Amino acid sequence: ECMLGDLRDGLRVRRQVAPLVRAICVAVHGVGAEISFSTDSRWGHRFAATRGGLADLLKAEIEQAPVRVRRILRPRAAKDIVPGSALEANEVSDAEMQLDLVNACRQHAEELGVGEVSARGFSELQHYLEGAAKILLDSLSHAGEADRPFRRSQMQAAVRFCRIMFGADYAGLLAKAAEMTTQKVGETQRARA
Repeated sequence: ECMLGDLRDGLRVRRQVAPLVRAICVAVHGVGAEISFSTDSRWGHRFAATRGGLADLLKAEIEQAPVRVRRILRPRAAKDIVPGSALEANEVSDAEMQLDLVNACRQHAEELGVGEVSARGFSELQHYLEGAAKILLDSLSHAGEADRPFRRSQMQAAVRFCRIMFGADYAGLLAKAAEMTTQKVGETQRARA
């Protein structure tokens, strides 16, 4: 119950909570394995209620993660981008922490009671990120001086998100593709000048 309170507090102030979720998972597993609660006992009801509260809290965070990632990485028309602007670092960091939480929940879905929602959320995020990365690379290759910083910041966010969802190798390849695209755009602009 104390750990669940800490988790609520951490989510409220947007603190990194994935390590806490992993610790809660170990605690839930340990309590369930070491103590045989009668389903009708006061302690059995209390343990079930705590697990239910944990699952509800995590489900809400998991379901919100794809929405947050789409909001950050969605394609924008050049006219909708403030010249020279970039994504807010806090927004990207918060989304990154939420993706780390989704990943932790997927790895410990059974103990946390979030099996279906974590599998669905993880799959939705992976599918979206694969498509978004291609679109972001294309928009970066066609970016002008005014919108290039924003598109570059979106690409950097996508690389960070892909590191969590696909691993370092995939993220490294995506970062290299973005770097090559940026160099190609620079060479094309110098050739025109």
